[in-house]
Amino acid sequence: FALHLSGENFQVADSETLKVRISPELDARLADGTLRIEGELGVPSALVKPPDRRGAVSPSDDVYIVGAQRDASAPMAIQAEVRVTLGDDVRIDAPGFKARLLGSIVVEQVPPLAPRATGALEVESGEYEVFGQKLNIDRGRLLFSGGPVDNPGLDLRATRTVDDVVAGARIGGSAKRPQLKLFSEPSMPDASVLSYLVFGQAPGANSGAQSALLLRAVAALGTGGAN
Repeated sequence: FALHLSGENFQVADSETLKVRISPELDARLADGTLRIEGELGVPSALVKPPDRRGAVSPSDDVYIVGAQRDASAPMAIQAEVRVTLGDDVRIDAPGFKARLLGSIVVEQVPPLAPRATGALEVESGEYEVFGQKLNIDRGRLLFSGGPVDNPGLDLRATRTVDDVVAGARIGGSAKRPQLKLFSEPSMPDASVLSYLVFGQAPGANSGAQSALLLRAVAALGTGGAN
């Protein structure tokens, strides 16, 4: 069995969390119980709005659910190598992160492994929320280096300008384990950078309550609690 799929602007999803149009140029072959897919997939437009889970608590890695139901039927094996290229109207509207993306990645799947990806997506424009404040994204990349497609590396720089001070955050690590570091121009301690980021003013102008909040935030940075 063989199939070639080609076309422009197919609408493949339209819901509250996902609206996508695609332009595929794909070849699919089914043989010996394995579906092989190759080709290119253009995404002219998309809007992704994942639910706000900032208050949710995830179970630890050692949690085992007793009596969990499993589907006894074996899924079809899929082997794929597809280049996905984003158009100029692909947007993410997530809690704490709003952006328009560009770029191209190659997604590969070889049973029984989960899909993996290579390439990079650029944040063409957007906002990143840190400590309740929206910062402009000056530089942003989602880096795929052959790992799981749902956990790219992060390379983001977000800033806020107050008078002659540029305060900002660099976000590295990965999507599942982001790491945040503060910086400023001119250089100053983290507490001062946070004051400009959160309150838009120098630390000396803060009230007692604001100063206490800054101290807790600085402590959180040291323990990874601000990620």
